[in-house]
Amino acid sequence: MEFDDGRTLDWEFSHALLRRPSTPNPAFLYQVGDQEVFTKIEEETENHLSLESVLDDSWSSRIGIIEWLVNAFHCEIDEIHLWDDLSYFFDLVEKWDKLESVRFLAIKECNYTYLLHTLLPVRLERRLTTYVHTLNCPEPLRIRLTRKVEFRYIHSNVTSLSLQELPAYIWRILKICLDGFEFIIPNFNTQRIQFLKNDPDLSDNIDLLREKYEICPRSKEIFKTTEPTFYLVKQDRAFVHYFLEETPGVYNRWLGHYWEPKPQPVE
Repeated sequence: MEFDDGRTLDWEFSHALLRRPSTPNPAFLYQVGDQEVFTKIEEETENHLSLESVLDDSWSSRIGIIEWLVNAFHCEIDEIHLWDDLSYFFDLVEKWDKLESVRFLAIKECNYTYLLHTLLPVRLERRLTTYVHTLNCPEPLRIRLTRKVEFRYIHSNVTSLSLQELPAYIWRILKICLDGFEFIIPNFNTQRIQFLKNDPDLSDNIDLLREKYEICPRSKEIFKTTEPTFYLVKQDRAFVHYFLEETPGVYNRWLGHYWEPKPQPVE
């Protein structure tokens, strides 16, 4: 928090159990509703105060503390970052109206139905920005609802799309997906994959791909052990496509992932 007179406050709330400090750092308890929260002063200067507090695993208590801070300091929430699986706390979070009005909302993982049918339409109407790390959706994504949304990774079932519809859908997904996707597709044979290769923007020169690009060490293991099928050069990166076999000659999963350019040798 930054106050009008230039002073700042950093207040970290931790899920982990912290031992009460044996150091001289001042510590105190404050009460929010019926819950006491242990807090210690990490740093204190004339213009800055840094606090650290311990919370239990109850999501409702976290929401309660945030609401308490808003009321206590007469401020508004500018960003919300939910780095737990949203479905785990769904019943409580669903009732939190701040998700519909906060300027920036970041979600680690979310189910398709709640996000796209309930939350995103409201945020889209208000022109608010949303970031989703991993979206799990049981049907093709409704692209018109994804304006002002960034997705890091998308899992989706697209078996309802025809072979003719899939390429256009994939290229639209590439515009909103920062890292990659994993789709369950209608059973493809080799001829269908060859049909997709006919796109002039795609290349199946895998030797050239490996010469110029490399897979990120932090990538999922499946991308490191599966042979690429073709790729698309997008800006300075290569978006690489993979197909996984359900049985020999029958492909039921389509994966896509970015490779980064290899470092240039220093002369």
